Amino acid sequence: EDCSGCAYTIRARTHTARETKKMDKQNVHAVTPSLTAEEACSIVKRYYGWDVDASEVKSLPSYEDQNFRLHPKGHSDEYVFKITRSDASEDVLRMQNNAMDFINDRIGEKLCPTVQRTLEGETLFTVECSARGERTTHFARAVTFMKGSIMAHATKHSSVFEFNFGRFIGRLDSVLQRFCSKAAQERELKYWDLKYATPVAALTHCIRDEKRRAIVDRIFKTYQEEVLPRLQHLRQSVIHNDANDFNVLVRENDEMRPLVGPSDIVAIIDFGDMVHTYTICELAIGCAYAAQRKIDPLRSAAHIVAGYHSQMPLLEPELELLYDLMRVRVAVSVTMSATSQIASPDNPYLAVSEEPGWRLLERLEPVHRNCAHYLFRQACGFDAHPDTVPLKRVLQRHLRADNGVIAPVVDIDFRHMKAEDQKRVYVFDLDQRGDSALFDGSVAEESSPKDTHTMQREFFAEIENAGAEVGIGRYNENRDIYRGSAFHDHTSAEAEIPFYDMEPIDSRVVHIGLDVFLEPLRPVFAVVRGKVHSFANNAKKYDYGPCIILEHTLDGVDFYTLYGHLSVASLEGLYVGKVVEAGDKIGEIGAYPENGDWPTHLHFQVLLDMLGLHGDFPGVVRRTQRSMWLDLCPDPNLLLGIPEEWLGIYNKTWRAVKLGDDGMSKEAIEHFRRDRLSSALSISYDTPLQIYRGFMQYLFDENGREYLDCVNNVCHVGHCNPRVTRTISMQASLLATNTRYLHDYIVTYADKIVRTMRGGDLSVCFFVCSGTEANDLACRLARAYTGKKGMICVEGGYHGHSSRVIEVSPYKFNGSGGEGVQPHVIAVSTPDTYRGKHRRPDPEAGKKYAQEVAQAAEELNARGDGVAAFFCESVLSCAGQIVLPPGYLSHAYESVRSAGGVCIADEVQVGFARVGSAYWGYQLQSVIPDIVTLGKPIGNGFPMAAVVTTPAIARAFENGMEYFNTFGGNTLACAVGSTVMDVIFDNALQPKARKTGDYLLQELQKLQDKYSLIGDVRGVGLFVGIELVRDRETLEPAAKEAHWLVNEMKEEGVLLSTDGPLKNVIKMKPPLVFTCENADTVVLLLDKCLAAMPALE
Repeated sequence: EDCSGCAYTIRARTHTARETKKMDKQNVHAVTPSLTAEEACSIVKRYYGWDVDASEVKSLPSYEDQNFRLHPKGHSDEYVFKITRSDASEDVLRMQNNAMDFINDRIGEKLCPTVQRTLEGETLFTVECSARGERTTHFARAVTFMKGSIMAHATKHSSVFEFNFGRFIGRLDSVLQRFCSKAAQERELKYWDLKYATPVAALTHCIRDEKRRAIVDRIFKTYQEEVLPRLQHLRQSVIHNDANDFNVLVRENDEMRPLVGPSDIVAIIDFGDMVHTYTICELAIGCAYAAQRKIDPLRSAAHIVAGYHSQMPLLEPELELLYDLMRVRVAVSVTMSATSQIASPDNPYLAVSEEPGWRLLERLEPVHRNCAHYLFRQACGFDAHPDTVPLKRVLQRHLRADNGVIAPVVDIDFRHMKAEDQKRVYVFDLDQRGDSALFDGSVAEESSPKDTHTMQREFFAEIENAGAEVGIGRYNENRDIYRGSAFHDHTSAEAEIPFYDMEPIDSRVVHIGLDVFLEPLRPVFAVVRGKVHSFANNAKKYDYGPCIILEHTLDGVDFYTLYGHLSVASLEGLYVGKVVEAGDKIGEIGAYPENGDWPTHLHFQVLLDMLGLHGDFPGVVRRTQRSMWLDLCPDPNLLLGIPEEWLGIYNKTWRAVKLGDDGMSKEAIEHFRRDRLSSALSISYDTPLQIYRGFMQYLFDENGREYLDCVNNVCHVGHCNPRVTRTISMQASLLATNTRYLHDYIVTYADKIVRTMRGGDLSVCFFVCSGTEANDLACRLARAYTGKKGMICVEGGYHGHSSRVIEVSPYKFNGSGGEGVQPHVIAVSTPDTYRGKHRRPDPEAGKKYAQEVAQAAEELNARGDGVAAFFCESVLSCAGQIVLPPGYLSHAYESVRSAGGVCIADEVQVGFARVGSAYWGYQLQSVIPDIVTLGKPIGNGFPMAAVVTTPAIARAFENGMEYFNTFGGNTLACAVGSTVMDVIFDNALQPKARKTGDYLLQELQKLQDKYSLIGDVRGVGLFVGIELVRDRETLEPAAKEAHWLVNEMKEEGVLLSTDGPLKNVIKMKPPLVFTCENADTVVLLLDKCLAAMPALE
């Protein structure tokens, strides 16, 4: 059969040796097949019996073969018809077919394509073609088309996904290690088998960029000198050999959705490079490609390594070479791309991964190979450095022996101090100083950078005030005071090569040395016999200044000690290799600014590897790499001997968090929550956060990642607001007692609250401990005053969790586990002008909704229960962030009072200036309640609440039964509450809430115009709701989309939550220190996430 001059025949049998030799002879000059879609359809019709419409056939990219995607009529599956280049080996192709079947059979899942058999039962056949007068023979076969999107196009890789990608290829290799193939063992895959990478080094002249060529030349030099001699001792097996991000498939149609779990990985394809080689090469190749387009490629690689190790345990010699092999694979890729582009400049497939590969090599260029090795060891559960434990044992043994091997580092010997000497040593707590912005770039809005003279005075004043003679800055301390640019990674994402990390690079804040604060010129001594390794004057601001590093060997273990912030004179007379004895003076503590411009102190550090550095070494590291650095730089106190109990539990606590040595990992916390706490206590987000610190509008997790908190209306003036925390500390150290004693705080605080409730007769305060308690007391006050029992509440309302207030909380009594409405309670419709019965722009909506309140009052009186109170939030929260329509409360209050009841305004959620244009939410409606309840923001996180009412109602409550609250109104609570109000006034947070809230609503409304999913944007001040709907006509709630969006925003570093009876409202109630810049961040990320949202069923 002739098709456009290309004749072909089909042979469904194995070739004889004679035929194979003939093919080898004719394919000296390999030919790439060039069938048309029509020809391919004719072949599969004849060979497989498939009817395929040629117009629907798609050509797929390939390096050297030809691939067609087919969908035969009547078949549910699609297939790939593959025609090889003319020099393809039959044995290798059959090996690939057998391997795919072996993997699928052993795993029990279709993790790779399934080879199809012909009508004659064969898996491989040949096509003889003639073009331009030359006849060539090509192998052909068909495999199932694996549905999914290529991993390279998935723009979000979470750490969980990276772990599971490693787990996937580890699982693949654990199966393939039992797969035997002579063809794989005999195959010499030039260039692409990493054991044959040497010839590629001769091709680097094809790389035009000199700087990039130099990078690759260095990689190949290390490969030849350091890797090849040790590679031959590693284990070998058959591997896929090309687990790059174009050969791994992820879940289809979700390319922009963050990849988070094992179910997102669908399959691996393209077994064309399968070979028997060193097993570790599989992981190196996977890391080499998955780490591309990452801000922190080694972090991603470490996640992959951990996942791989969970399925295919790695050996320590393999980990030693993994980083080098990873870089070699990328070097091979970019070099071959450069050579191939010269030969075939019009083939875009050849350059498919070149630029991301170059970016990866450039980011890895400064990384010492040992550093990567230690990270990978730690990811597998090994000590990051093999000598970590041996060094600790050696130092502990000599410290206990007190045999003269170890000397004091300064002229104070901590080793021989007794309990009564503790007062001589002042231990700084630099982790908790969120209110001391020592450096530029602090997140503290109320702070400004301090000059070194001020810091020096403050540090040494603390030492003096404690009656001590020396100050100690602790090892392994999480110092959030390091907020300056010197401690940040300055990498920015290039627009043309966006980064796919879900987590940004965190700042360097973990202190891995130990500081000794003493006056300038105090002597510094060598702690152990050794020699000078290096020294330098690191003169930049906030660097070490003059620094000396000594090299030691003790009981066969090599290590280093670092002495930083010395005087310039300390470097005089030094030379590399100079021998020093334990106790020899090597320098003196430097004064500022020559010491790096710090308060005068010695930074002392122990190191196991200099990582190629001289005269300098990191003393502060990233939280996410804490475990590795703590192994590489053990506790310096192993040499100083300061009693551990003087230093506190900080070191052990943080080590436990990261390593699980003595304390709780995230998983352990979740386990103990299940065992020790009720399951009725919920936790936020699909993947819970472990939060360890808060400051202003930010929260920080256990790794120090920063989250913008947009939902915490409790920490009203900011998490750990410095003024509030100082008040707590000062008052708690002075007096914290109950209301049975006279004290001015309670009356001045009550007066301060009353003065904000302008008009009416609200003038009597009761102080309690929670919003629930306040609302419970409000119910008692209403019934005492009216003598009635009946209550009117609003659908969706929530007022607390005591039995009495659950009765007026439809959010609870109509929800799961609720008992429904009680006979003496009537719940009226939510005055929702978006999806309720009376909608915008009806100007009478408020009055119409209020008519239900009047009807409820009439009904309660008719029943004989009477009306005790109408209970309503001033702005509805759990009902979906509903702003009451104009006139609603005025008409409702009038009806209730006419029926003999009182009106209770629940300000627990919205009070204290949150609404911006008023101090209290009820003031937006131009009404004056009879009772107002306060809670949540009142103490900025301190447990307190209040009720404010009229003298007449208060007198009705004075029936002979004493009202006493053990903690309500205590002196500490009143001091805190008063300070919160002062912060609101002094920092103009009310007008700021209005300005920022208006701006936020304006920007969110722009998003509403862009995305039909956003049905409504509503709110007032910094109390905002975004209602998501699937259809703007039917208002079908988009609850799943809201849930997805909240979790997605969390991954982006913004904390939101859902609310409303339909769970489709995104709520925003941030601390009042939230800024317009924060609003921009939220809107930008919402836009990004909404654009990436998948279809949810």
